Amino acid sequence: MNQLSRPDNGLAERAANHLGAGRLSEAESGCRRILAERPDDGAALRMLGVIAYRSGQPDAARRLIEKAIAENPLDGEAQHALGQVLMQMGKGGAAIHAFEAALSITPRNIGAILNLSTLKRLGGDTDGALEFLLPALVRDNASPDILNEIGICHLHAGRAEAAAEWLARAVRLAPASAIYRNHLALALEGAGEPEAAIGEYDRALEIDPNHSEAGWNRTVALMALGRYAQGLKGWHLRRGHRSYRARAIQLPEWDGKQLDEGRLLVYAEQGLGDQILYAALLPLIAASAPALTLEAEPRLVPLFARSFSGTEVIAAAASPGPEVTSPKTVARHSIVDLARELPGAAETILPAAGYLQPDGPRRDEFRARLQAFGPPPYVGISWRSGADGNGAPKSIDLHRWRKILLQGPATFVNLQYGNTDEDIIKAERLTGARIYTDLDLDRFADLDGLAALIGALDQIITTSNITPMIAGAIGVPCWIMLRKSPFWYWGLAGDQAPFFASVRCYRQETAGEWDSVIERVAQDFRRVTNRRRV
Repeated sequence: MNQLSRPDNGLAERAANHLGAGRLSEAESGCRRILAERPDDGAALRMLGVIAYRSGQPDAARRLIEKAIAENPLDGEAQHALGQVLMQMGKGGAAIHAFEAALSITPRNIGAILNLSTLKRLGGDTDGALEFLLPALVRDNASPDILNEIGICHLHAGRAEAAAEWLARAVRLAPASAIYRNHLALALEGAGEPEAAIGEYDRALEIDPNHSEAGWNRTVALMALGRYAQGLKGWHLRRGHRSYRARAIQLPEWDGKQLDEGRLLVYAEQGLGDQILYAALLPLIAASAPALTLEAEPRLVPLFARSFSGTEVIAAAASPGPEVTSPKTVARHSIVDLARELPGAAETILPAAGYLQPDGPRRDEFRARLQAFGPPPYVGISWRSGADGNGAPKSIDLHRWRKILLQGPATFVNLQYGNTDEDIIKAERLTGARIYTDLDLDRFADLDGLAALIGALDQIITTSNITPMIAGAIGVPCWIMLRKSPFWYWGLAGDQAPFFASVRCYRQETAGEWDSVIERVAQDFRRVTNRRRV
């Protein structure tokens, strides 16, 4: 196996300089001249691989870089480059091995450390990420990149106050970084300091007015404070966020003016809970068009079709269907943009009885099953969220609900989607509570059935996931346990949920601390069950 050799050191150096300056064509030309003389030159192969990677050709990049590594297994730069290519290809496990190999050769490769940390963090292993970051910080305590990544790890783990401390250090070292200031603002929001967060978003935007994430995050922070008129000025900025997915719908955007003819398409955007929330605002534009078509996530179609009489409800699909492409459909409007109606809406736009109608016969059937299982009250429970990147800080392991489950008498009903068997067994063993799981209901796929089950209950106790959205939209009494900085539509203060008259909020007083929240819920639940006994 040949080691790295350079028949023309000057040519190799010029190719590397071109690559570093982003002159890919000149760099490629130099590499190919080297390889014409020495086809097994590892450095030239690696550079060609990097050029292919930057040109959007990951398969070719991978082949070239793997060949470079075969020629010189001790090329740490090649191992790092291979990790970047594999990361782009979505092969996280293989990328981790490549970055680890790079660090075994060059332990101070900051890029490999940061990439490895990112992969572990995105995989939910924030402690594993910190194991690589903290020793690197000891070697280089003035690296704002490392400080920033440590802060992000703490933020993902739900430790917002710790995250803010690390990110503030990064900002002190690099005050002109809009990226670091945006991250610091996110941490300040998580720690319950929204005004300070907005200040950091403002400073980030002063540095980089086109920083779309900072602009959108600022908008959301204003909405959480109830400053809807201010926040909605930046509502369009979500389209510049990395999470936004544009829809291929060939229709003009509705300008908000009265349509004299044709059908207005209100198309789906964002997740299930968001669509449930914004659908409440549909009646506010119902008179603006002769006919409405509401597009929704397929699992919501039966529930929406029953609830919005006179509105055509269709399932969202990757390719627009005939209802969308019909000449009768003349304009489109995102369901999320219904939020623009908020400043002019009445103070209480959602009635206590709710606006979604569950399937009556299925609701009655569920109630009969519950009565056969145990005595009332029937209390639905849901304790975790699977939302990417945000699930863990919103979730509370069911065994920690012990003080709530010990109150009664009550029959608790499992509303949690996913595999819950171990959670239920452990909680029942600890508390002696009876928790009913309807084995005939798919709580993830059959949302219409889940809504019917929720409609059959007397009360819900839950964390932040799809459950309180459905309960609030139906009008079932619901208590939600919220982290310090919840999604904007839950607001930041007060017991009453802003958009759901039947939902009561129990909020963290300190970020990440659930014990006091559980204690308050248990005390109130005990009072409710005592009143029912009397």
